[in-house]
Amino acid sequence: MAYQLDLGALYEQAFGQPTDAFNPKYTAINGDTSLSRVNTGIVASSPYYAVDVNGREYFMPVTFTYPDPTPVSAQDEGLIGSSSTGVLKTWNLPYPVITLKGDKTIIKTPLTERAGTAKELINDKDWEITIRGFLVGVGNNFPEADFTTLCRLKEQNVAIQIACPMTDVILLRPGRSGSDYVVIETLEFPELKGIKHVKPYEMKLVSDSIFNLIDVS
Repeated sequence: MAYQLDLGALYEQAFGQPTDAFNPKYTAINGDTSLSRVNTGIVASSPYYAVDVNGREYFMPVTFTYPDPTPVSAQDEGLIGSSSTGVLKTWNLPYPVITLKGDKTIIKTPLTERAGTAKELINDKDWEITIRGFLVGVGNNFPEADFTTLCRLKEQNVAIQIACPMTDVILLRPGRSGSDYVVIETLEFPELKGIKHVKPYEMKLVSDSIFNLIDVS
């Protein structure tokens, strides 16, 4: 039996907010064709488009590169979207919707008999990255392979590399020494009733910077 998934409706059901990410509305522009569009980002040439396991094209893929703590087995080779490269593995996150948040640390000091405050900028905080999406199983089966991969990523307890045109812009800057590493803070699998082969996921990550520590003792 074939299933027609409305990922937009499932997203609102799982995360409580609507999105057009799975059904983008493009305004027709003369000369704008699939052959003339920009397909990769400027900073690191990360792709703007990818193809899911069902052969459908989607926008803004997210790719993780992470150390593989175990030898590659036949079961691991079956993970959707994964490949082995030496001691590293790469994996395209299924159906991702990514949001970014950047804050500053600012000390505000009230002024005597004056309106407003004196502001002292301390630093830029870590970028906060939220990724929500769906694991979709083949046929009507629970997506156990992708579920296992996400859990393994959370359990790595090390920084992992992220590749995406949006994150490339904020992470791959000279002031950050070109570091594209992030740390997974939380991983959640919200409930989605009535569908056993689709599992929502929500990840919260923070950017990780490279520091050179100098021993002055």
